[in-house]
Amino acid sequence: METPLVRGRDFAETDRKSAPGVVALNETLANILWPGEDALGKRVSVSGPDGPFLEVIAVARDGKYRSLGEAPNPYIYQPLLQSYDPKMTLVRTSGEPRSVATAVREHLRALDANLPVADVKTLRDQLDLSLFPSRVAAWTLGGFGMLALLLAAIGIFGVVSYSVAQRKREIGVRMALGAKEKDVLRLVLGEGLLVIAVGLALGLLLAVASTRVIVGFLYGVGATDPWTFTGVPLLLGFVALVASYIPARRATKVDPLVALRDE
Repeated sequence: METPLVRGRDFAETDRKSAPGVVALNETLANILWPGEDALGKRVSVSGPDGPFLEVIAVARDGKYRSLGEAPNPYIYQPLLQSYDPKMTLVRTSGEPRSVATAVREHLRALDANLPVADVKTLRDQLDLSLFPSRVAAWTLGGFGMLALLLAAIGIFGVVSYSVAQRKREIGVRMALGAKEKDVLRLVLGEGLLVIAVGLALGLLLAVASTRVIVGFLYGVGATDPWTFTGVPLLLGFVALVASYIPARRATKVDPLVALRDE
């Protein structure tokens, strides 16, 4: 599984039934059993207080053993040659895993034609199955997020468009008095950007306040990830800017005579 070792050595071919029993612990278990001490060389039993006691030869990095959202759990590793379990066999290959499955089955039949071979799954298949609920939740939340972004853009576009329509006479007067297109654009767009800035500021405050609630649902990213807190406001700001620019640009095309005559 390529779990990195923090200290100690990996299991070797010499760690067989006839050799002294050895184990590797993860960091959480090592800190529980011997806080503030080096676990290497210590002895631990996995069968109860009467032993047999096994020597700790390595401390491995903490990992995820049941789900992505779990807290760090204590975990222990034993060499396969000293604790063989016939329920499952791992085969490592550098090529396409599925193409190796047929060769493995044929090799097992050559060893024992009556040996039953259960379903063969790649590690990716195993991971996809265990991660499926998390991925569905992520896709669902992502879909709702995109829908919310679309609704926000439509809402901003509608509000700014309505504001431009209500101020049609004012814009016509300004242009009749010499206002340029860039002046009208700056006026309308500036008011839209002010609303956007206030909304983003409030949103960031609410996001920071909710970090304690969402921290348990995250994996591989912190609740206060700087890239997220920078990228998302920039994306929202860009979408809101585009939604404001379209009606602002339309306001620059107002004909002063038509606007004043309509009023």
